[in-house]
Amino acid sequence: MSGPSWSRSVLVDAAALSEQGATTVAKSLVAAGARGIPSHDLMRVPMYVSDLVLPSTRQEHA
Repeated sequence: MSGPSWSRSVLVDAAALSEQGATTVAKSLVAAGARGIPSHDLMRVPMYVSDLVLPSTRQEHA
């Protein structure tokens, strides 16, 4: 499974986002990586899922 497909599936299944919302997030993260911004690429998926699933553990992200 490719990056966008994998991240979209994780966001839909684990974080209960809509298909459209998850697709938008996945495409944005892949685009950031392609623009050379690795701090905002697919490595953000686990953090986003954690923030959405366990909002009480949410931290202020810089």
